[in-house]
Amino acid sequence: MLKSSSATSAEQSSSTKSFTNTLKTRELARPVLKEASSNEQGTFWQGATWIQGCLFQDWSQPKDLPYFAVATNLYQSGIYCGTCFQITSRDNQKSAIGIVNSECVDCPANAIDMSQDLYDKIMGTQPGRSGLSRFDWEVVPCPLPKDSKMLIIGKDGASKWYLSLQVANTFNTVINVEVEVEEKWYPIYRKRYNYWEFEEGEIRPSVVENANVRVTCSNGRVVTIPEVKIEAHKVVQAEGNC
Repeated sequence: MLKSSSATSAEQSSSTKSFTNTLKTRELARPVLKEASSNEQGTFWQGATWIQGCLFQDWSQPKDLPYFAVATNLYQSGIYCGTCFQITSRDNQKSAIGIVNSECVDCPANAIDMSQDLYDKIMGTQPGRSGLSRFDWEVVPCPLPKDSKMLIIGKDGASKWYLSLQVANTFNTVINVEVEVEEKWYPIYRKRYNYWEFEEGEIRPSVVENANVRVTCSNGRVVTIPEVKIEAHKVVQAEGNC
């Protein structure tokens, strides 16, 4: 199994610099812990499935963690994918935690569209219950098992000619990913389908068979995964998480 490490003292200054540069240079640095919104629209969709806009096709839905979609103003380029919200009803004050797995293109700003099990968990299943209500939400760490490991996953068609990686199973939102090829670090960027790739027009290596991958999360923690082979559907488990 490939091994990784969380930021060590030797890497700490580089890690801090990476996080600082991320916040300064990438306008899509949100979401962050404790980000919140009040009195927003919430609905549910009976036809919802796990594999949606965030394209978690090689990462199974975490046990007991229902999912939901966010409005386009939040989704943007997939920046909320894998983020967890604590969602609270303004009617009954009940709450539950869910994870973002898609975009709701028809939702008003800041609204959420939940899987039926998440909506039922908060609103109950009583006859005559409304399918639309008002909610408060707040970004929180995902309640994954404490020993959960970050996953690096190759996309459909990924190869040495096409670098496309997803970062999944993290406690906090991934906001920055870089790859090291031949001792040089390159930024890669999240696409709307929640995979990180080189940006068109930027200087980059033409062929990448293996790369060290450095991931920064919204809590500032950095995890480096060495020698990740770029291959379709390949899942690499890191030793650390963030």
